[in-house]
Amino acid sequence: MNWRRASVLCVPVILMATPSSSADFSSPAHRWSGCHATIQGSYDTMNVSTTYGARPGDNLDGLRATKDLNPNGFGVGGGLGCDWQTGNWVFGILGDGAFANLDEDVVETRFPNYRFGIESDWFATVRGRVGYAMDRGLIFNVPTLWYVTAGGAWAGLEARNYIPGVQTTGRDENTASGWTVGWGSENALDQRWSIKTETLYVDYGKNTFFTPNDPVSGGEIKTDTSEWVTRIGLTYKLNSW
Repeated sequence: MNWRRASVLCVPVILMATPSSSADFSSPAHRWSGCHATIQGSYDTMNVSTTYGARPGDNLDGLRATKDLNPNGFGVGGGLGCDWQTGNWVFGILGDGAFANLDEDVVETRFPNYRFGIESDWFATVRGRVGYAMDRGLIFNVPTLWYVTAGGAWAGLEARNYIPGVQTTGRDENTASGWTVGWGSENALDQRWSIKTETLYVDYGKNTFFTPNDPVSGGEIKTDTSEWVTRIGLTYKLNSW
């Protein structure tokens, strides 16, 4: 695990794991039930492995196409969700989206004159979450919700294949779909506002770019893509029940 990936994990872990001398496990007075809107920023790091697919006249299918790509960068977005609380337990659904600029290219293994690049400019999830609420539980002794979350995820991926200095570039786009799991915490500022931190692992599975007859790539390139996302956001409760 490199330092970038380690940094992805640290904020929610610190907030969730730091003990508090006044932790309160009794039935909470603060109510999390209601619908809410969130604005948030993130740091995202992808891992993309590549292999060759169908290519006329050769036998490269399944061989590595490039070294792994690790595009990373910052994103900004928002989301909506609703929660239902019973005792200390909170159950919710949420959806969110973000714009980012993750981009990297590398040399092709079998054809060193060529370069292959991958770019992702948006990301979205629809998830459920289960949390445990405490009136005083973390370092700031404020009402806090710890939770785990899982659901579906989607991202826009664009692949490009080109020779440096040559004007023609092959481009192909896919909407990748997959699953995500993660954890996080919300720390209430008052009855409506809270600060949210969250870490997600996302697996987009395999995607195929280009075609065997593509004039630039000369064949398919397959990707296997995963992503770590860490976020911090500001949440406003729209209503309560």
